[in-house]
Amino acid sequence: PRELDPEIATMVAYFEERTKEPRFLILPDSSYMQRWDLITLLALIFTAFVTPYEVALLESDSDYFDLTTWDLLFAVNRLIDMIFLKDMVMQFFLAYRLNTNGGGAGLLIRNFDSIRKNYLNTWFAIDLLSIIPFDLIATLANSDSLESLKIIRIIRLLRLLKLARIFKASRIFKRLESRLSISYSVIGLIKFAILLLVVGHWMACAWCMVGGGVPAQIEAGSNWIKYVSTNLNGADDDGIPLLELSAWEIYVASFYWSIVTITSVGYGDVTPQNVSEMQWCTCFLLMGSCLWAYIIGSACGIVSNLDVDTIEHQQTMDSLNTFMSIQNFDQTLRIKVRAFFNQTKDLAKADSHKALINRMSPCLKEEVTAKNCEWIQQIWYLKGFQPALSVTLLDYLVPSVFTPQEKVAIVDCLCVVSRGVAS
Repeated sequence: PRELDPEIATMVAYFEERTKEPRFLILPDSSYMQRWDLITLLALIFTAFVTPYEVALLESDSDYFDLTTWDLLFAVNRLIDMIFLKDMVMQFFLAYRLNTNGGGAGLLIRNFDSIRKNYLNTWFAIDLLSIIPFDLIATLANSDSLESLKIIRIIRLLRLLKLARIFKASRIFKRLESRLSISYSVIGLIKFAILLLVVGHWMACAWCMVGGGVPAQIEAGSNWIKYVSTNLNGADDDGIPLLELSAWEIYVASFYWSIVTITSVGYGDVTPQNVSEMQWCTCFLLMGSCLWAYIIGSACGIVSNLDVDTIEHQQTMDSLNTFMSIQNFDQTLRIKVRAFFNQTKDLAKADSHKALINRMSPCLKEEVTAKNCEWIQQIWYLKGFQPALSVTLLDYLVPSVFTPQEKVAIVDCLCVVSRGVAS
């Protein structure tokens, strides 16, 4: 083979070096990352729902250093910790896209130095905070040197810092965005439903902790948990509930309270029983009312724009009816004009689709147009044509709609009838 000119060989070597993927580089759109995102998402769901419930209502006797004391929940928590630890290490090798307003927006960064610098300056602190082994600290706190119940409770609350992992959901959704074919309006409604469920769950767990939380650690005195237990199970002559509520029963009552509080229903059957609970309840009421107002306002805006094409058509018909009323059209003509505009609804939608296709790159435009013009191959005198010719023809086709029995004056034009009969 003929040797390349030294200058050209240098340029080729330069471009090969620039385009060569570093070893251990992880691409965000790879099939491996798609599977890993699903695993991470499941771990996030577990953290969002199980961790607050565990901190508020469960008391574990598992010892970090004694495998024989591990229960199923403790083992699953360790597995979740390993998933997030692995995900944190992967971030140092995961390529990312530039998020700038300049011309480099969307550029995939593959350089390890840039990847690590970006990660350390953005998500590293949150990820590090979320993998601190508070369960290990809690195990040490149960030793003879730290037997204080107050310190143990503080450490239990610190385990809620694991909820910082929820911030990972935004990164995962960005990677899943191009793989989803669901309408953004529907996604928005799903987000609000999840937001209501998660905040309701967190508020329920917080309300459990206000009342004492773990059944064995509920302090003496009046509180909402004893009040509910008395109403459900009765009490003796001294006002002590005949039967204590289980952890799950306490949570159900608390979740019921959080939902009626957020949605501003407030039946009043679960109420604060002391000054401290009143103060916390006031805070929860303020947060819940703000959340509910945000959800209602945003959801109404989304629902009103679920079908943009239908809304535009309805606005067009309203303008048309106003126009015909001002011009005093007779009823027969009004019906004919309305029928015509109802038939042009699909035509307006096709125009918007064509505008989308025109915004695509040439190769992508040809591929999408070939899929969009399969019906052209059904025309008898165009059968067997190359797809490229069909794509070219589609650019010259102009859709039109005519009323029934309308006389059409068309000269020097080839027509394809989609619906109806012409003679």
